Amino acid sequence: MHTGVTGWRKSTRSGSGGNDNNCVEVRRSMNADFHLRDSKLKSGSPVFALSAADFTALAKAL
Repeated sequence: MHTGVTGWRKSTRSGSGGNDNNCVEVRRSMNADFHLRDSKLKSGSPVFALSAADFTALAKAL
């Protein structure tokens, strides 16, 4: 059972070069779903909520 929101995480594939900020960040929500945001905008980014099934489908499509 998931009990809380996790911190934002950025992909390790985002690298440390000039594109370091060009990535999507993800975190788990209270109900075990996922939130996505633009890492360049940080707290100013819109946050998109996805169900676990939708997040899995998105990850597999990429």
